[in-house]
Amino acid sequence: MKKIFIALVLIFGITIAAQNNTTGQEKIYTQEDIVDLKLQMQEQKIFEMQKSVEDKIGMQDKYIDNAKEKISAMQRNVENMLEIQNRYVERVESNIGFWIGVLGALMTLFSAIMAYYIYKRTNENKKEINNELEGLIRIKKEAEKALVSINMTKEKTENFYSDAINNSPDKKQSKEQKEELSDYIEEIKRKKPESELTAKDWFLLGYDAQMKERYEDVCFYYKKATEIDQNFAEAYNNWGVALSNLTRLKSDPILFDESIIKYKKAIESKSNYADAYNNWGKALSYLAQLKSDEALYKESCEKYSKAIKVDPNDADTYNNWGNALSALAQLKSDLVFFEESFDKYKKAIELKPDYANAYNNWGASLLNFALLKSNPALFEESIIKNKKAIEIKFNFAEAYDNWGNALMQLAKFENNLDSRKQEIEALLLKANEIRRGASSYNLACLYTLTREEEKAFQDLEEDLECNKGIRGRDFIENDADFATLKENPRFRQLLDKYFPKEKP
Repeated sequence: MKKIFIALVLIFGITIAAQNNTTGQEKIYTQEDIVDLKLQMQEQKIFEMQKSVEDKIGMQDKYIDNAKEKISAMQRNVENMLEIQNRYVERVESNIGFWIGVLGALMTLFSAIMAYYIYKRTNENKKEINNELEGLIRIKKEAEKALVSINMTKEKTENFYSDAINNSPDKKQSKEQKEELSDYIEEIKRKKPESELTAKDWFLLGYDAQMKERYEDVCFYYKKATEIDQNFAEAYNNWGVALSNLTRLKSDPILFDESIIKYKKAIESKSNYADAYNNWGKALSYLAQLKSDEALYKESCEKYSKAIKVDPNDADTYNNWGNALSALAQLKSDLVFFEESFDKYKKAIELKPDYANAYNNWGASLLNFALLKSNPALFEESIIKNKKAIEIKFNFAEAYDNWGNALMQLAKFENNLDSRKQEIEALLLKANEIRRGASSYNLACLYTLTREEEKAFQDLEEDLECNKGIRGRDFIENDADFATLKENPRFRQLLDKYFPKEKP
């Protein structure tokens, strides 16, 4: 429509131009001529347009035919490609099927191998697990057994420890008690390495060694105990006792100072420790005896007094207090101190009626009292106490020694030593028979007084050998019974042997 409209406009324009050009011309076209002309022109235009359309349609048909041919060619190509693809797929499927079969066979074989391996490993693991389980059960049983053993050992430790802290190792223990403790100590050594020993274990090791009088070992064990428990009062106390005993064996007063340090430490750890005060008093008494020191005797009595305040029913402390008062009375020749010592022995016996040591010490104190008062009746009273001690404790060497000494002093007082020598000698020999050295000193005195010098030297040396630290050199040199023996050079040589002079 647009093209037709343009053609009409052109025709209209041409018509106007023709009119303009012919203006003035002589020939004039009629209306009909003009219409015909327009019609001709329209027909011509229509013809041209039809031709153009036909040409286009023809070209379009050719294009469609070409397109159809191309489409057909493409279709054929696609079909060929599909056929090739199908053949490839068939070939691939065939190969895949083959390899799937191979793979399936391999998988079946692998599965069988794995099944066998798993079965084998399962059995092996089962055996291993069973073995491990048996091992664990065995370990459990051993652990349970060890736990029972540990608990039993712990219970034994507590029982022995309880007995040990309530009974001084210096006190006489029954053979069964000693053996039982020794067996237990060996059990501890077998079951526990040294690094695992507790303070209580070390304490019991020390206690056992103390009963066996291995005092250097005792000090080592108690030191170990106090390194673990620095407030172990009982260990410090027993350590002090061991040092005191070691002092007597070595005649070394310095060790007494060390023992006193231990007693102080025990009381610092346990302020109401009666036994430590008692042992401290004993150490001071012994040191006072070595030094003939009145102040030390009085200090020892103060310690006994403190011990009694803590434990008013301790017979041992009363007995030791009586000994200190008796020694102080003898040193000062003071009858009052003698009377006080008798009161202490009497109190000890009231608390402990079968206290043989208290009877024996009371007898010794009465003897010194009798010598001071020169009263024969007191000698007899002294002997009665010694006899009472022997009634309680038949094999009491010290009581036989004191009895013999009382008879000897009474014989000297009555001036009939020769006639009573046999009786005195029998008692003293009985004491030595029970314990070697128990009466060697008094035998040496007896033989000196009866002019048996060789026997006197033999017994004096035996006393120095067996009773180191009991008597000091000054005490022996000042004993009037040795007046004639001192004239012999052997006397000084013997004292030099057992009391060597300190090197400058």
